[in-house]
Amino acid sequence: MGRDLTGAVLDGSDLRGVDLTGATLDLASLRGVDLEGANLRDIDAFGADLTQAHLVGVDLAMANLREASLRAANMAGASILQANLAGADFSAARLVGADLTGSSLIAAVFTGADLTDAILTGADLAGDFLTIAAAGSKFFKPIQHTASFREAILVEADLARLDGAGVDFAHVDFTLADLSSMELEGAELTGAILRGAKLRGVDMTQARSWGSSFVGVDLSGAELQFVDLSGLVLREADLRGAVLSGAILDGMDLSGADLSGAVLEGTLVRDVDLNGAVLDRSVFDSVNLSRSDLSNASVVGASFPSTVMSEVNLTGVRLEDANF
Repeated sequence: MGRDLTGAVLDGSDLRGVDLTGATLDLASLRGVDLEGANLRDIDAFGADLTQAHLVGVDLAMANLREASLRAANMAGASILQANLAGADFSAARLVGADLTGSSLIAAVFTGADLTDAILTGADLAGDFLTIAAAGSKFFKPIQHTASFREAILVEADLARLDGAGVDFAHVDFTLADLSSMELEGAELTGAILRGAKLRGVDMTQARSWGSSFVGVDLSGAELQFVDLSGLVLREADLRGAVLSGAILDGMDLSGADLSGAVLEGTLVRDVDLNGAVLDRSVFDSVNLSRSDLSNASVVGASFPSTVMSEVNLTGVRLEDANF
C-alpha cells in the first residue's frame, strides 16, 4: 500500500523521479511541484491541486485524478493510461504527446490545452458523472456530462473511433488530426480548424460547425445529415459517398471537391461554388441548387430529381448519363 499524503502541502517541491506508486494524495496541494519522470501509477489524488505542476514524462497509469486541478500543468509525454480524469481541469495545460488511452475524461475541461500528437484511443468523453445531490448531502446522483475541449490544440492527435457526441470542440485546432469514424453527433465545432484532418466515416449529424475550416479534409463516407455547413470552405475535400441529406450548404466553397456517390436529399445548396467538382453518380433529390456554380464540374451518371436549378452555371459541365 502506498504512502498516505492526504491533504499534504507540497507546493513548489522538487520530487523529480520519485516513486509514489499507489500513494494517497486526496486534496493535497502540489502547486508548481516538479515531478518530472516520477512514477505516479495508481495514485489516488481526488481533488488535488497540481496547478502549474511539472509532470513531464510521468507515469500516471490507472491514477485517480477525479476533480483535480491541472491548470497550466506541463504533462508533455506523460503516460496517463486508463486513468480516472473525470471532472479534472486541464485548462491551458500542455499535454503534447501524452497518451490518454482508455482514460475517463467525463466532464473534464481542456480549455486552451495543447494536446498536439496526443493519443486518446478508447478514452471516454461523455457519460454519467456523480455530483452532490444536495448541499451537505452524502448522497450522489449521476448527471450526464461531456468533456470540453474549447480552444484546445489537437494537432495530429489520434481521436479515431471516439464517441464525442455533444462534446464542446469550439475553436479547436484539429489540423492533421485523425478523427476517422468518430461520433460527433450534436458536437459543437464552431470555429474549429480541420485542415488536412482525417474524417473518413465520421458522424456529424446535427453538429454545429459555423465558421470552421475544412480545407483538404477526408470526409469520405461521412454522415453529415442536417449539419449546417453554410459558408464553410471545403475546397478539394474528399466527400465520396458522404450523406448530406437535410444539410445546409449555402454559400460553401466546394470547388474541386470530390462528391462522387454522395447523397443529398432535401439539401440546401444555394450559392455554392462547385467549380471543377466531381459529382459523378451522386444523388441530388429535391435539392435547391439555385445560383450555384457547377462550371467545369463532372456530373456523369448523377441524378437530380425534383431539384431546383434556377440561375445555375453549367458552363463546361460533363453531363454524360446525368438524369435531370
